[in-house]
Amino acid sequence: MSDASSESKRGQRRDRESECETPKPDNKINKMDESPNKEVKLDFLMKGMADIKRNQESMRHVLEAKIDSMRLDLLSTIDSKMKTMKDEIIAAESVRVNNVSIIIQSRQSKIHELEERPYINQDENNSSPIENNNITIVAYGIQCTENENISKSK
Repeated sequence: MSDASSESKRGQRRDRESECETPKPDNKINKMDESPNKEVKLDFLMKGMADIKRNQESMRHVLEAKIDSMRLDLLSTIDSKMKTMKDEIIAAESVRVNNVSIIIQSRQSKIHELEERPYINQDENNSSPIENNNITIVAYGIQCTENENISKSK
């Protein structure tokens, strides 16, 4: 029994070894160059290559068109967002400028009221409000020349 089983194992081994071997090329494949259909096969291959090149060019043009379209969409989106931001910034700054202008006008009218108010001289030695030591006036940003005395009234 051991002989029969060893023979079957050898047979299995041979089958496995023959399955793993690289098949030898057929003589028909090697003789393809000599066949009369060589030109037909080369023609077929050339047409196939030309079709592949045409398809590649077509795909390249489609992709370039899509990329250009996406680029234009992106740029228009960026432009519109920039315009919106610019308008928002201008509107916010306009509000701030208007608020500052209102405050300045309010201060000017308050100063004008104070200047127009009659001065009641409680101290007879001081004849003008500028010379009164009980009043303090603080002013910022007033431009004057070096020799000009802004405390003296004209």
